[in-house]
Amino acid sequence: MSGSSISGVSESVPAVQVPLSPQAQQWQDWLNSQAWTPVSADDFKKLDNESKLTRIRHSASHIMAEAIAELRPDARFATGPATPQGFFYDVKTEEPLRAEDIEKLEVLIAKITGRSVPFEYAEVPKAEAVEYFRFKTQTYKLEVMEKLPVETVTLYRHGGFVDLCAGPHVPHSGLCRNTQLMGLSAVHWKDELTPSLTRVMGTAWVNEKDLKRYL
Repeated sequence: MSGSSISGVSESVPAVQVPLSPQAQQWQDWLNSQAWTPVSADDFKKLDNESKLTRIRHSASHIMAEAIAELRPDARFATGPATPQGFFYDVKTEEPLRAEDIEKLEVLIAKITGRSVPFEYAEVPKAEAVEYFRFKTQTYKLEVMEKLPVETVTLYRHGGFVDLCAGPHVPHSGLCRNTQLMGLSAVHWKDELTPSLTRVMGTAWVNEKDLKRYL
C-alpha cells in the first residue's frame, strides 16, 4: 500500500493545508489546552490476555471511526464498543456506507495502525464538552451526555480524532494491526421505528495467528 491512497493520489504528494476557521481554531486551541495523559504502556503490559484483547477491540473501533471520518467527513457517530468477537461503531453519513467502502476503510486503518499513534485521555468539564461536540455537529454524542449525571467527562484522542469515551484503551494504534472489517448492517437509534444508522463491524486480535484462526 506504500505510495498510494484511496483517492489514487500518491502519499508522497504533500497535502494542501487548509487554514482553520476562527471558530475551528478556537476549539483546536481548547483541545490542546487540556491536560492530556498518555495511556500507560506499563499498565497495559500487566493486563491479562482477555483484558488486553478487550482494549485492543475498543481501540480498533476508534481507529475505524477515524477512517470513517476521513472517508465521510460528515459522519456522525453514535456508540462504538468492543464485543465478545470484535467491535462495531454505529454511524450516520449523508452518503450511506456501502460494501465497496470496506476495502477503502481497511486501507485507511492500516495507515493509522502503521503509524503507532499514541492514545491519550483528558477529563474535561461536561458543559465545555457539550459545546465542543455541538460545534462538531455530533448530535448522538450530545444525546449521550444528556443522560450523564456528572460534572466532567472523559475524552480520548489519537492523532486528530477525538471521541467521548470512558475508556480504557491501548497505548498506541500499532497494537490494533490485526484488525479485519466484517461488514455493514442497518440499525436503529434508541426508539426509532426505521433504522437510520449503519453499523460497521470488525474483529481484532492480539496477533495475526489468532486473527487468521478466527477468520
